Amino acid sequence: MSATSAARPVVRVAVVGACGWAGSRQLEAFRAVGARVTAIVDEDPRAADLARRLGARVARADELEPGDVDLVVVALPTQVQPDVCALLLARGLRVLCEKPVGADLGAVAALGVQRRARENLAVGYMLHHHPFFGAFTSWAARADVRAVRIRTVAHKDEVTAWRADASGGGVVVVNAVHALELVGAAVPGEVEVLDAWSSSGLYGSGVPELVHASYRIGGAVHVQLETYWSPWLNDEGLNDRDFDLEIDAVATGSRRHWRNWTLRSWDRGERERVDLVEPLDLFAAQARSALDFARGGPPDVGIEAAVAPIELATSINELLADDRRTVGTR
Repeated sequence: MSATSAARPVVRVAVVGACGWAGSRQLEAFRAVGARVTAIVDEDPRAADLARRLGARVARADELEPGDVDLVVVALPTQVQPDVCALLLARGLRVLCEKPVGADLGAVAALGVQRRARENLAVGYMLHHHPFFGAFTSWAARADVRAVRIRTVAHKDEVTAWRADASGGGVVVVNAVHALELVGAAVPGEVEVLDAWSSSGLYGSGVPELVHASYRIGGAVHVQLETYWSPWLNDEGLNDRDFDLEIDAVATGSRRHWRNWTLRSWDRGERERVDLVEPLDLFAAQARSALDFARGGPPDVGIEAAVAPIELATSINELLADDRRTVGTR
């Protein structure tokens, strides 16, 4: 064994919710980047067979110990994640939680003031690992951004179970929060929600499935949001075409239009530039970075940064609670 490999032992990972959609992707991503899954926390009957195939054990969250695992990945319904994260943090564990860490501001308020959460909790906003994230945020930092249009579409065959539970926050929390966080990182400032409208007519789930909203950042930058769950397959998108992302930002002398794996740039006096990147597994990119966090490094997105988009999503949902702004099942 070389000195380098001896200095960087294999990261041991436990996955909470390993049999679910996000949990299974997290599990495979960490295996792909060289981590060892040593424990599975899931009440699904498939968990025992999965653990056997991985050479792992089935455990409860309150059985995990820092001496046995370096990182716990939490991928559960949004409503229950804050309590599970709080339990794990209290046990001294490092935690990577699927975005969003909670369904509303009240659910994550306690985590936001805990010292352990600030040091040991990372939140999985994986767009930070997209190849265009750095270019877009660097441009926004030096540009005089005036308006932004956000569009996020996630394909779902059905909206049932925890997604159809109003306490989960609907499509704004489950779907749009990725882009809300990204735009907030690129264009920081105080946020004021101006208007919101929703429909639950795509699936009839009773929760907001399609939302249009507008808000201002810093009193000067106007943002328009369209987000919905789609029963139709996407022609392109992130995460195997599951998630279609579009951000169109206009500044005084330039514009950036980012859709999935394409970034179009316009600067005054220059021709349009089109940059393309090959699709990559953002779960794996996030997992690779999380190995450093598991070894004691800082989180890519910590709890304090993660609270801001949840606060914004909460404000939009509160406005949607006004029946005059909601279409219901039409």
